[in-house]
Amino acid sequence: MKLSKSYKKSSFACLEDAQKEIVLLEKRELKKIKFHNVDLTIEEKEKTKRGRPAKSSKEVEVDLEYKIRFDIEFDEKEFDQKLKESCLFILCSTDLTLSAEEILREYKTQDSVEKKFKQLKSPQFVNSLFLESVTRVEALAYLMLITLMVLSVAEYVVRRGLKEDDDFIIGPGKIKMKRPTLNAIYQIFYTVQTIRIIAKTETIRRYTKPLEENIKKIFKYLGIHEDALITQCK
Repeated sequence: MKLSKSYKKSSFACLEDAQKEIVLLEKRELKKIKFHNVDLTIEEKEKTKRGRPAKSSKEVEVDLEYKIRFDIEFDEKEFDQKLKESCLFILCSTDLTLSAEEILREYKTQDSVEKKFKQLKSPQFVNSLFLESVTRVEALAYLMLITLMVLSVAEYVVRRGLKEDDDFIIGPGKIKMKRPTLNAIYQIFYTVQTIRIIAKTETIRRYTKPLEENIKKIFKYLGIHEDALITQCK
């Protein structure tokens, strides 16, 4: 531990200074240390005084100095507990015949599904939620599955359209994409801005600027009218 090495060469002239330093260490540095138990003790050592001893002195004059000793022990139990917590994630299935091991195996063999769930669990889609009942957790799981299904279909349809037209779209980072991912399609719409004008008799919605060619292509492949984002729902 770097902290203990830095104190090997340090010493204190009096016991009170060493005790004050321990208090400071416990308040600051030791709180940052994880998975280790640190016990601090003070060692008293004799040190020969510097300089030439007086001629009249028959005994060697010594001073006392105080050093902080670090006794460090790795807390394996706490480490294992934190490791288990970090490796824990929830999988759910409506197929009650599957064992936990089978659900995990199916999940791990579906790399594309896993990537889509990762995107869906992003704070951009769903913020942190706290649900009090099991039924609400189940309802949220169904909503996530339906959302994932809709987004996956949209991704497939856009890719199919680009393949049929032998075309591409410009994705994030100005990259040409013939098989854009769900995340890339989502980010392309970041540039779309609308404005709402409230008149006496009606509310008018307009785009702040003409739609980019990328967005027009996506709308075309999805079968959505270009004015869908500014058309008022009735």
